[in-house]
Amino acid sequence: MKYLTVFLLFFITACSGSLPRESDQGNDILMKKFNNYKTLAKAPAESVFLAPDLQAFLVKSRIKKKDPVFSDMFSKFPDEIIQVSDHRESIQGNTGCLMVNGINAENIPMDYYIIYAVKNEHWIIEKIQVEYFSDETERYLTEAVCDQEEKDRLWLKHVESTQ
Repeated sequence: MKYLTVFLLFFITACSGSLPRESDQGNDILMKKFNNYKTLAKAPAESVFLAPDLQAFLVKSRIKKKDPVFSDMFSKFPDEIIQVSDHRESIQGNTGCLMVNGINAENIPMDYYIIYAVKNEHWIIEKIQVEYFSDETERYLTEAVCDQEEKDRLWLKHVESTQ
C-alpha cells in the first residue's frame, strides 16, 4: 500500500507538469518541453511530442538525409543547434511559440521557430521553421511571434530598414 501511494503521488506530480496552465507563462515551459523532446527525438517515443503530420514529415526528411545527394534542413531537427545562445517564448491560450537562437556545428547562426498547441491537455509541436543567418545578417525577431503574418511583416520591415 505504501508503494502504491508513493507511485500515485509521483504519477500525479509528473502528469500535472505536462498540463498547460496560465501560471506557466514566464516559466520557460515550452523550452522545457523542447528539451524533453530533444532527449527522445528520432525514437518511437517522439510521437508524444509531435503532431502526426509533422512526425511523418520529419521521418521522411530523415530518410532522405541518408541520400548523399539530398540534404534537408529538417532532417537534423532538433539537434542541429549545438549551442543555444537565447530563447524566447509566448503562450496565448492553447497556442504557444518558441524561438531558439543558436549556432550549428559549422558555426552558422540559426534559429528554430516552433509552434506548439495543446492537444489532449499536453503541449505538442505542430510546426517548425528553421532559419539560417549569414555572419552579417541580423536576426529580425527579438521576441517569439506565433502569427506567421506578423513574422512576415516584421521581416519585411527589417529588410526595408536595412536598404
